[in-house]
Amino acid sequence: MSDKHSFRQAALALLLVGVALAGWAGAGDDARGSREPGACCYDDGTCRLTPPEMCASLIGDANCDGAINFDDISPFVAVLSGGSVPACEPGNCDVNRDGAVNFDDISPFVALLGSQHFVRGNFLGPGTACTQCPPRLGDTCENPFLTSGSLPFVAFGNTCDFANDYDAWCPYDSMARDVVYQFSPAQDVTVDISLCLDETDYDTKVYVYDNICSGWGIACNDDGCSTPTYPLPYLSEIESVALSAGHTYYIVVDGYGQECGTYHLDIRETPSCDVPCPPGGTPENEPCHTNTNGGCGFEPPVFGHIACSETVCGTSYFDGVDRDTDWFLIDIPVGHADYIFTLTGEAEFDLELVLVRDDGADCYDLTLIGAVGESCQIVELTSACVTASSTYYAWVGPQFTTTFDCTDGHGRYWVAVTCVGCDIVPGACCRSGVCHADMTPADCAALGGEWQGPGSACDPNPCPPPPLGDTCADPYIIPPLLPFDTTGNTCSFTHDYDAVCPYSAPGARDTVYRFTPTAIEFVDITLCMDETDYDTKVYVFEDSCSGAPIACNDDYCATAGYPQHPYVSKIAGLLLSPGHDYYIVVDGYGSACGTYRLIVIPPPP
Repeated sequence: MSDKHSFRQAALALLLVGVALAGWAGAGDDARGSREPGACCYDDGTCRLTPPEMCASLIGDANCDGAINFDDISPFVAVLSGGSVPACEPGNCDVNRDGAVNFDDISPFVALLGSQHFVRGNFLGPGTACTQCPPRLGDTCENPFLTSGSLPFVAFGNTCDFANDYDAWCPYDSMARDVVYQFSPAQDVTVDISLCLDETDYDTKVYVYDNICSGWGIACNDDGCSTPTYPLPYLSEIESVALSAGHTYYIVVDGYGQECGTYHLDIRETPSCDVPCPPGGTPENEPCHTNTNGGCGFEPPVFGHIACSETVCGTSYFDGVDRDTDWFLIDIPVGHADYIFTLTGEAEFDLELVLVRDDGADCYDLTLIGAVGESCQIVELTSACVTASSTYYAWVGPQFTTTFDCTDGHGRYWVAVTCVGCDIVPGACCRSGVCHADMTPADCAALGGEWQGPGSACDPNPCPPPPLGDTCADPYIIPPLLPFDTTGNTCSFTHDYDAVCPYSAPGARDTVYRFTPTAIEFVDITLCMDETDYDTKVYVFEDSCSGAPIACNDDYCATAGYPQHPYVSKIAGLLLSPGHDYYIVVDGYGSACGTYRLIVIPPPP
């Protein structure tokens, strides 16, 4: 038998013995019972009209010492038997809150001795009404649970004890009960918010409001994971939410449909991107906040060196004004008249790679080709066939996006260079599952494909099928019931489509969604969400992905993820007809790619 079970049996036996010895007289004869009743507001959201002595300061705390334990047994028996405890509210002993202290309070009192569920009351005064009670703590944004502002933050609760006050589409609406936490960061921070812990036992939803609890919120998730307690993948988590110092954020724990239950909320800082030096990498050997390889930015110019097939590991920083850029002279081997260069890199910051051609080796009239990517994303660029008689530099630096410092273990990157002679044997090139024969590496790179090596053939087809969403032939499917809300990253796809509105995107990677309405629909198609972090474009084809789109937008708004310019896209009030297939293409300006959040929703009334 467990200790807890033994204690409960002992407590019950003691109660029954005490009652048998003392007899029953009731607790209603106290002289204070004649005082005018008023509102007794409990912190679990309930209220009842009582005389002041029957409003429990802490239900079950019979000796009024601020705790519920075995020291309360004898005072509880005394009150139950008609006596009173000096300077203590008999209402604390009315455990079931029915207005009287009697045998009906015994079982709930014994249950309290082994629980962690404590309920406090507050008497508002004679003649007051329950309508004057403040909202329950955690029930609304006006009276939320307060966090300390420090991370990690962990909380447990049960939404069934609360009311339904809020909702957010992601992509389903609901009428479930919800609870609110307030978080005010002291400094800018990116956080993960998760209900994916074992204690969570129902179909959840979680979302975040910024400063006011209205609209869609800045982040929302419905289905993200499962737990042993709830093994279906319908629990919720939001990853990498950027929060700003000086803002007040309201985190709402909600449910799908009308579901409620126990939750375990965990808020912690998003793990930082970690880019160690690959095995065999050569250290840059530039101390933080020094510049030993500033290249053409110095007078006289000064360069590091990188050989073909070499990887160099270095560091950088960007403080909002100045940034550390590193120039490496590419040491080209003898043996070919012309070369194709490929630069590959990864960084703990938003990376920019540039291949610089310097025909006079004098830092004048430079020719540049570049590529960009976000932190922990592999960035790659490949040149056309170029003459080996020129001088070439690999340029590495941060984008002008998020500030970061160069400290031990932070601000790291690596860059690698490969050099292939243009006189190599052509081979197969794979793009979107289609094999293109007899192509050089440069031709394949210009096509946006993956070269299969010298002498490789297209029969049998060496190309894997394209990923879901890569083309109109195999698009992501949007369910007929709107709203629809999803996130993705176009950098993992190929460049297949383009539309001029008014700019073209000759190299941007794109992904495709198909929506087939069952009735006439007016929709807004928007990427104007905080998760979108690059210069986008969005357009819609009807029935086939050829010809001109029926709607297109390039520049509409800025987001928290891309605040520099209003270059994120939205199509508003588009009329769609039933029985037609509409292909929504998420694209980029120029060659830009990145993370997006796409919402398709009926426009507001």
